[in-house]
Amino acid sequence: MRIRRVEVQAFGRLENRCSGDAPMGNLVVIEGRNEAGKSTLFEFLSSMLYGLYPTALDRHPYAPWTGAEMGGTAWIGLGEEEVAVTRRLLSSPIGTLTREGRVESIRNDTLDFVDHVPRKVFREVFALSLAELAGLDDAGWEAVEDRILGRLGATDLRPAREVAAELENEARSLWRPDRRGSPKVRLLDEEIRAVSARRPIARGRAEERRAATDRLNELERLLESARSTRADEQRRLERLRQLVPLRRERTAIRRLRERAGDPARLSGLPADPVAELARRRERVVEAEAAVAAARDEIAGLNVDVDAFTMTHRVLLEREPEIDALRARTAGAEPRRIRLAAIEQEIRGLDRRLDDEADRLTWRGSQDPTAVASIPAAPLAEAWTRWTAARRELAEGAPAPPPAPPGSPALRRLGVAALGLALSVLLVAVVALAGAPALADLPPLAAGALGAFAIAVAAGAGALLQIDRRTRRAARRAHTAASEHLARRREAEEVARLVLESLLTQAGLELDPALEDLPERVRRCRQWVRDRTERHLEAESLRHELAALDRDADAFDEIAESEVGPAALGNLLQERLREARDRSIAARKAESRIAHLDTVVSDAEARLAAAREGLDTVLERLRPFDPDPETAAEEAARALEHAREADSREERLRAELPDLQVLEQEIDRAEAAGEPWLTDPDPVAALQAAVDRRTDTIEGWLAEGTALQERIAANRDAETLDELEGELARLRDERARLRREHDRLWVLSQLVDDADRKVRELHQPEILRLAGEHLVPLTEGRYDRLEVADDRRRSLQVSGPAAPEPLEVASPLSTGTREQIYLALRMALVRHLDEGGTRLPLFLDEILVNWDPHRRDRGLDLIEVMARERQVFLFTCHPKMVELMVARGASHWRLGPA
Repeated sequence: MRIRRVEVQAFGRLENRCSGDAPMGNLVVIEGRNEAGKSTLFEFLSSMLYGLYPTALDRHPYAPWTGAEMGGTAWIGLGEEEVAVTRRLLSSPIGTLTREGRVESIRNDTLDFVDHVPRKVFREVFALSLAELAGLDDAGWEAVEDRILGRLGATDLRPAREVAAELENEARSLWRPDRRGSPKVRLLDEEIRAVSARRPIARGRAEERRAATDRLNELERLLESARSTRADEQRRLERLRQLVPLRRERTAIRRLRERAGDPARLSGLPADPVAELARRRERVVEAEAAVAAARDEIAGLNVDVDAFTMTHRVLLEREPEIDALRARTAGAEPRRIRLAAIEQEIRGLDRRLDDEADRLTWRGSQDPTAVASIPAAPLAEAWTRWTAARRELAEGAPAPPPAPPGSPALRRLGVAALGLALSVLLVAVVALAGAPALADLPPLAAGALGAFAIAVAAGAGALLQIDRRTRRAARRAHTAASEHLARRREAEEVARLVLESLLTQAGLELDPALEDLPERVRRCRQWVRDRTERHLEAESLRHELAALDRDADAFDEIAESEVGPAALGNLLQERLREARDRSIAARKAESRIAHLDTVVSDAEARLAAAREGLDTVLERLRPFDPDPETAAEEAARALEHAREADSREERLRAELPDLQVLEQEIDRAEAAGEPWLTDPDPVAALQAAVDRRTDTIEGWLAEGTALQERIAANRDAETLDELEGELARLRDERARLRREHDRLWVLSQLVDDADRKVRELHQPEILRLAGEHLVPLTEGRYDRLEVADDRRRSLQVSGPAAPEPLEVASPLSTGTREQIYLALRMALVRHLDEGGTRLPLFLDEILVNWDPHRRDRGLDLIEVMARERQVFLFTCHPKMVELMVARGASHWRLGPA
């Protein structure tokens, strides 16, 4: 088979890569820098043949880096036939095989023409890298021997001799017939003897445990009786702890009741008679002081009420008028200033009007105000027309146009041409008439002369006609210029009359020397208008100021002072502010007086109530003592005794829900005359008895605990039954280990024998093929490989350079061992697919460390291998590419997409 063409859609770092349109040969060199994707390409080609594994995209190590759809196509030649294999990995792998136009689904199956070599074997054997050649030290070469000669290239199998040795060592670790080492069976025998020696000790511990158990049972019976007795004593103790304090508390309460006296005289007394008496007297004093203070404040407030007079009322009523007058007086001074400024402006305008009027020409007396009657727009328009007409008239009428240059010469040229034409025509007529003088002239020439004469005559006529038209045009232009001048004079006269009619309305005459007459008239008109506006504004200001003076006179009586309008406004403002303050003070005083009247009434009522309450308290204290202070103290002490008695009774009811039952029990005990009633401290005596009982119980408990600990210690120690069981287990384990030793020993012998048979079956052919490859590689120095007939089964090489077999190990050179390894690998490849389709071989930089001479021999072997199978050589060295291309290899360069 031969892979002819490859298209990588997306696989690892490779995306949209193609080997080209030309089919690849049996020898292909793949060029690419490190990390260019050479290893990825091998994985892609392997996947095209054997399927995509793992079958999940998220776990596949060569999932596309860009996230594109994983897959590609390979075109494979099988003799004269070509098939196309397409595989993709989506949620699951899919594949198709196109053969002779038919598309077959192959899912993720291995192609039928490569299934004679398993996928794992293909990946391990048919791909050889530099790393496998570069590390061949002694240990590495031993691994190579096992891999190629013992496992036929499968890396997932361990060497048979290694397995046999391990099985034999494991059997020796279990049992040995001699006394060497420490096998497990010997250790078990020693442990059995040690366990047998511990049986007497275990028997003594068992007897001691039985004695301790008997004493512990006796202590439990004594403890049960003592605990029952102590429980009875504790119940009696608890009863006395309730009854004794309750009896003492009842006695104390009776004494307090006796000191409090008759409860009837305590009824109605305040909680603190002394404080209540002082408080009642204080209330009477406070009420009397409040009445006096309120009446004094009312007298002071009446002064504020009387200070608000009628004049103040009038000022407040006329506050809007005063505010308006103040506003007007505030603007009076600016108005007077403005009036003076206006009068000054009017005088200035009068002076400017008089000066401008002196520059104008008047028909009679000067009246500058009359200029304002001249309409501005008609005057400007009439002035513009008149000045324009004057300018055109001053420019004058155009002179009659002179005769066109060259006209007399044109006229003379026309006459001369006409004479020449007549002369030539006469000659032609005579010639045609047959005159003897012109008899030699041919008729055709005579005709031409006639035609020439006619043409010249026509041209002369045209020149004369142009001269006549030019003279007529000059006459028409002169007439038009005269008429235009007349029209200009008429227009100037009309414009002047219109302008004079406008000026006459204001008594002005037209003065041609005044070139800016409209501007002067405009200024005069504006000044007249400004002066009129100033007169009107001044008259309005005078009227306002006169009205303000009249209104100010009406407030002189209220202000109680004769001052000017400006000062009057400030004075009225001051009086108005005073009226407001007094009005506010009066209103507050009236409001406060109304409130104080209520306060006085309330204070008088409180005074009467305070005096009544004081009399009531004095009446209730009188039974205790005639003196109020002494009576209050006696009543307070009686109340304190009564409250303490009530408090104690309440506390007893809260703390003792069964108080009534306990009181009845005390009554029965007193009636029966029980002994504890006469004992000064019955609780202490009974508590001492309980404590003695507890000490006895604790002593027995301590003894029981010690016994239990001794029993527990013996329980944790080995028992006789446990030792008997342990002996039985150890004897069974010894028997099992001996059986396991025998099994392992037999297995080691079986593995050793099977390894020998496999080597005898496969190695002769592989070693023969490897010897054939070794001859060209070593240039005949070595030509044979064989395996030593010993347990190590080391690989040996021989040939002309080594008559005696040499072990493939040091001191044999590394280069020679690499050549032997390459020869063995090539032989194994040929052996594995013998009889089936020859599968492609992938070599990755295997010759990069060889010197040029050895490299050429290696390339010769690769070229020989390429005759029967397709060989892919991966390299990053341009020199190697040149050497391979020179040997006819197809070249595929892996570069950027």
